[in-house]
Amino acid sequence: MPIYARDQAFGYAHSDLREWIAEKYGAQPVPPITSITLETLRIGGPTAVTEHLRSVTDGAYVIVNAAAYRDLEVFVAGLIDAEGAGKHFIARSAASYMRVRAGMTPHGLLTPAELRGAALVPGVIVAGSYIAKSSAQIAHALALPNVGGVEVQVTALLDEAQRSDEIRRAIAMAHDLYNARHDALIYTSRAFITGLHAHGSLQIGQVVSAALVEIVRGLPFRPGWIVAKGGITSSDIATAALRIRRAWVIGQALPGVPVWRADDHSLWPGLTYVVFPGNVGDESALARVISLFSDS
Repeated sequence: MPIYARDQAFGYAHSDLREWIAEKYGAQPVPPITSITLETLRIGGPTAVTEHLRSVTDGAYVIVNAAAYRDLEVFVAGLIDAEGAGKHFIARSAASYMRVRAGMTPHGLLTPAELRGAALVPGVIVAGSYIAKSSAQIAHALALPNVGGVEVQVTALLDEAQRSDEIRRAIAMAHDLYNARHDALIYTSRAFITGLHAHGSLQIGQVVSAALVEIVRGLPFRPGWIVAKGGITSSDIATAALRIRRAWVIGQALPGVPVWRADDHSLWPGLTYVVFPGNVGDESALARVISLFSDS
């Protein structure tokens, strides 16, 4: 079973999406769940998709079985027609759907010049993901000659008497690294601490994520760029620390690693912000992204 399935707060017992949805509802009534098959996409085409979507009731789930970009293009064509007929949908998807839905043309991976421009300004990496792959990636990144580590002790964050001092210590260490022209890798201590149940584990994660937000928000300098490692970490840093409400997605640093440009109303307008999911890349992937910015 994948490591995410064993997560105490967000784990699951079923990988079939129909069963996964039902599992999340627990004892509550499960809304209707329908599926758009590959046969519908590849034989019926957009017309069949539109007919299917127009037939679903409010609150229903629609699972789309797309296996290639062409399948997504057929689905989106049918979706647009259904929306034109008055239907409304909320999408929960991977980035591939967004590229097709927005009509974006394929783009190669971003070059160092596109990422950083001419200046080599030290950046900040924030890592909160606890999975083994992320820990290995952090270890590789710390081996880069221009990267300094700032390990944030989770036990201190969970102790109200120590929390503020630990946050100030991390901010000061990151500032020292910036002044020394080093990139600062701020990461949570690797011992994974859980609660007695899913709710308790979720609360611990929220405390840790809130502390990382405080650290980034409290930095007394503007980094040249920020990489956020982990799904929850990257979301919270973007919205709560950097106050990003809108951003340009300028491309990818690596496959599955999107790069944003922060909007003019964010904490640091125009900041290059890298969203690095916890489960993406091999052990050297984080180090490779950092090297694109800093020549490490």
